[in-house]
Amino acid sequence: MTRGQQVIAILGLIVAVCACVAAWLTVPQIQRLVSQPVKTGEPTLSVIGMPTMTAGTPPVLPVKVEVAKVRASSSYYRVRGDEIKYGPENAIDGKVDTVWVAASGDFAGDWIEFVFSTPKTVMGLKITASNIREANLIFSDNSNYSCNFKEVVGWQYYEISPVATNSIRMVVRSTFANTTAYICEIEFYGR
Repeated sequence: MTRGQQVIAILGLIVAVCACVAAWLTVPQIQRLVSQPVKTGEPTLSVIGMPTMTAGTPPVLPVKVEVAKVRASSSYYRVRGDEIKYGPENAIDGKVDTVWVAASGDFAGDWIEFVFSTPKTVMGLKITASNIREANLIFSDNSNYSCNFKEVVGWQYYEISPVATNSIRMVVRSTFANTTAYICEIEFYGR
């Protein structure tokens, strides 16, 4: 092998290693969550990491859980010619260019609730274009989890220790820049 071929081979190896390292390093940057459970000993929210498997047990991959109904403590409405509304249904319509906006003007206490048609085991969520900094997730069995979200552009992915529930109410505790709460899109995953 000539010196030129050796250099090309080494550069190719360096590029391959850098690509693998870059792909590995972006996972924690995309997946965000810092959270503590409200009660000790209950399931916690955590950053989605590399899949964990128990030997001999096939992984159960979560699927999108459809929300049957959504409601909120309040919604902002603005009328200019055609009515433009910012109702809670916008948070689950599959469009990132629509938004639920709370109307209260308060920076805490607003809520949005997602109701499932049948009980579901929820294992995770993804959310985009939200200004919610801190919120409590309250499940139908009244278990309660405290969430601290990051201020990022794009989707944030979160894993939730599996919890069987008929509904999830997200109660806003604070927002970034003390502005009215809003969410462009949120999805839940489970089985």
